[in-house]
Amino acid sequence: MRKLNYTKCGVICHGLSEIQIVKYIKSNLHLKLEILSKDNGHSSIQITSLLKYLNNKSFLNLKEFSEKYDIEYKKRY
Repeated sequence: MRKLNYTKCGVICHGLSEIQIVKYIKSNLHLKLEILSKDNGHSSIQITSLLKYLNNKSFLNLKEFSEKYDIEYKKRY
């Protein structure tokens, strides 16, 4: 049986401290996850502007999302 090796989840980090916590968890648990942040944590993503961040091109549809991040999904024809 083939073991799937793709991104299991994405974590939206609002600042540097959250990025450090997620990197620690990622390295110690050997998880395949994607860290999403604005300017690598130097600029915070406010909770009020989260919808604006999620409306960018890579989150609009599953095809764009799968091209930017390494995910596997079933295509509908």
